[in-house]
Amino acid sequence: MKIPKYVNELLKRRSKLASKLMDVSFELDEWLRKNDVEPPDEDWCDGIEIYANPYASEKSVRKAIEEKK
Repeated sequence: MKIPKYVNELLKRRSKLASKLMDVSFELDEWLRKNDVEPPDEDWCDGIEIYANPYASEKSVRKAIEEKK
């Protein structure tokens, strides 16, 4: 089957966005490590919540940072 042009563009876009997400996640994870902040495993270091529930994951990481003494 020939890949339709719009599907080809969707695949390229998904790859590009995933790559950007990996870059940002790596930078955030490094900051969290440097500052000894440990959110729940599923919310950082490639945890599934980053992708499945991004807003809830953001909230969880924010909470972990705010609770750091």
